[in-house]
Amino acid sequence: MSVTTPAWVGGVTAPNPGPMTLQGTNTWIFGSIEHVLLTHGHGDHSDGAQRCA
Repeated sequence: MSVTTPAWVGGVTAPNPGPMTLQGTNTWIFGSIEHVLLTHGHGDHSDGAQRCA
């Protein structure tokens, strides 16, 4: 699927395809990274948040 976004929105798709992630888990970056928002607290998702902060 192709998505058109404004220039200040970036995206990264992780290389973890599967029935729940389709091509992979998507991460969206809006503007500069000043805040990290987690949608839920599973360890496989939240462990890397500290590195982004």
